[in-house]
Amino acid sequence: MTFQLLLLLTLAALVHCDSGSDIIVEEHSNKIKLTCKDGTVWKNIKNSNDDSNKTMELLYRDENSGEYQCVLKTDPNSIESQIYVKFRTCDNCVEFDMTSIASILVGNLVATAGIGVAVYLVASQTRTSQSPSNKKKRSDKQNLVQNEQSAAESNYQPLKHVRKDEYDLLQNTR
Repeated sequence: MTFQLLLLLTLAALVHCDSGSDIIVEEHSNKIKLTCKDGTVWKNIKNSNDDSNKTMELLYRDENSGEYQCVLKTDPNSIESQIYVKFRTCDNCVEFDMTSIASILVGNLVATAGIGVAVYLVASQTRTSQSPSNKKKRSDKQNLVQNEQSAAESNYQPLKHVRKDEYDLLQNTR
């Protein structure tokens, strides 16, 4: 018996909730149009403005977000129905269509292929041997083993084979 009563109450609530809307919302390109049923007018809760029209047009702006009520013309304190409207506008948004997305993808592929070909051409060039074209150019390197001709101009002191100082002989580490 309890189950049948619960089922009956649930169905009654569903039928009562599906009685139809008192507010008709029509969407347009840059606005929405709200219409109350007969005998009621719009009242904006946010601005507390009474509007004597059955129909209210709201432009897509953030400041138009708020709660709107349909009230009786004769009794402005009686609320017949209400709706909350939230606008979210995007000032810096760009709308893409399939043509612009396809052109961005093709442009990206062409640019990537062009950069790849340029890198390949630069990297695959034959390298020429570096020949000393300028004899006056001096290298930063110093030769560690110098010729006998330049021994007189050496930066190093020659080894003394007569004296057996610590650094006079080269040690064989083999």
